Amino acid sequence: MVDSFKSNGFFILDMKDEEGAKIFEESYAEVKKFFEQDYKEKFKFAYPHDLAGYSNIEFENNDNKRIPENRDIFAIRPHLDEKLAWPSQELREKSMKCYSFLFEVTCRLLSSLAEGLEQTPSLFLDLVGQQSSQSYGNIKVGSREIELQTDPKLNKATNMCMFRYHDPINEMKEPQKCMIHQDRGLITLLPKASYPGLEVLHPHTRTFSPIESFTKPGQLIVFPGLSVEFMTQGYVPATMHRVVRSPDAIRFSMPFEVKPEEQKQLLVFSNGKGLEEYLEKGDLYKNPILPGNPPKHTARCDGCSLYIGGVRQKCSECMDYDLCDECFAKQDSIHPNHKFHTVEARNLLSKKPVEVLDFMRLAADMSRLNKTWKHQQQVKLSEQLEEKRKAEKK
Repeated sequence: MVDSFKSNGFFILDMKDEEGAKIFEESYAEVKKFFEQDYKEKFKFAYPHDLAGYSNIEFENNDNKRIPENRDIFAIRPHLDEKLAWPSQELREKSMKCYSFLFEVTCRLLSSLAEGLEQTPSLFLDLVGQQSSQSYGNIKVGSREIELQTDPKLNKATNMCMFRYHDPINEMKEPQKCMIHQDRGLITLLPKASYPGLEVLHPHTRTFSPIESFTKPGQLIVFPGLSVEFMTQGYVPATMHRVVRSPDAIRFSMPFEVKPEEQKQLLVFSNGKGLEEYLEKGDLYKNPILPGNPPKHTARCDGCSLYIGGVRQKCSECMDYDLCDECFAKQDSIHPNHKFHTVEARNLLSKKPVEVLDFMRLAADMSRLNKTWKHQQQVKLSEQLEEKRKAEKK
């Protein structure tokens, strides 16, 4: 698992049971019925603060490369099960069963990941509020009975979001690529979506791979998040990915991102596993806490659209406008007659334990953060190569 994460950024877990794939298909079928209702009816099943239930989100055009995105979401959190107004008993039963199965699989993978990193198997289980060697009954998945050794209700930080990518409002004419980002949790599992869209940035070639085009029903795409990257000090980097939306295609997906409990602490591995390699990578993984390496901000420069490294110049008169040092030198032509103030960057990486809640707040936008300028330019280069290949095909 560790080798796959480091060399490819992901791996594919095969359930090897065609009947088992129905656990996802049944959930998709039920949520599809719900999403087909009008908005007035769907909002009856919204939950305060979007913690669970229905929500509809408009994602702004933050990278100037795509039209705004409209997305239907139905989020499930088992600890809120009894408080949530469910559209139907069928949706509740199918989605809760799916959630329990994915949570069980994830926790078993987290145990294997800890062992692969030469840590105790319970390291990640403790972060998600679970204890080993307990039984919580069985569920039937396909032709198999699976013993549940975890209780999803003990983890209040994780939710399973069922998405519908469909945007009749903007009437897009060509494929739209969402912003490249990284998940904040420990690991993410993604059952096969109803329509391909996920692309993963290869950690070495810096090219995008449309991996959903090659997966089959019953297979799960698995990749690590920023919490694992932090704990391993970059030895296992969080996977950079995006979703490409196609015109006239309705895409249902079910990403399952497992997050640590907010009252826990993220610890840097005590035996230094991977830390030496992390520091030796230099340009690929510069450690912001080392002298001479400018810390990164969670903000993009509104002048050049790149993430800001070092000093961030924030407009004192606009709600959300920032410039890097280079663009700030051209302020008179870019954003004239406005006052700016300096904002210092905060470091994500530290050798000290970090409260999960603090980490998640700090990483709210860091999911899209490229850790070095070289990494950032490689992402840009991959997009240029992609455009070149398209032009050559024409």
